[in-house]
Amino acid sequence: MAAPLLILKTGSTYPEIASGHGDFEDWFIRIIESCGAAYEVVDATVPFAADLTRFSGAILTGSLASAYWDEPWIGTIADWIRRAVRSGKPILGVCFGHQMLGRALGGTVRRCTNGLELGTVEIHLTGEGKSDPLFEGLPDTFQAQETHVDEVVTPPPGAHVLAKNSHSAIQAMACGEDVWGVQFHPEITDEIMRSLILDLNTKGKLRESDSLLSDIRPTPVAEGILKRFISLATDS
Repeated sequence: MAAPLLILKTGSTYPEIASGHGDFEDWFIRIIESCGAAYEVVDATVPFAADLTRFSGAILTGSLASAYWDEPWIGTIADWIRRAVRSGKPILGVCFGHQMLGRALGGTVRRCTNGLELGTVEIHLTGEGKSDPLFEGLPDTFQAQETHVDEVVTPPPGAHVLAKNSHSAIQAMACGEDVWGVQFHPEITDEIMRSLILDLNTKGKLRESDSLLSDIRPTPVAEGILKRFISLATDS
């Protein structure tokens, strides 16, 4: 049996969302379990030890934090990423995890110049994305769930941009043969996205929430990207 996947939990969602849908790691666990894979969750917001050689690969979750914050736990994650990449094990960073890969490996992360990206949006593969093992054979354009205010604006040296859209020029990147970052959320369902939008609207953080809600759709292609990563990690 393959070694377990490591879920590096980099924060928690809003309590109102967690009460109905679980926390960040639970959204990944649903898909990991559907693939029949084992997993272990490690909280990266406190001092942690996670030797990636014990795992088949790693997934770095989203967070309400920003990758460019000057906080000790964020610096610790960056240090861990640099060590983990040298292990040769597959790594997938999602949203904040994607941005942490950018920061840790020499790219640039900042606040989105286009502001908040939220809801079901279109993602466009680049030429390199169409031939990458994580995206090969997928439609050139597909839909995914998004919720982010930060973005990678300069990829790390040697990285390849795999996907983009009109909001953020780096929606996915490869930082080596087995290390990927995706700005979008393959783990978020349409039900979770609707709850996020309603919660943010209740908090007074949104305008035009009705139009966002009307555009929410299931995103099976994006979820399939996560399933493909799980397969690549556990079958290697």
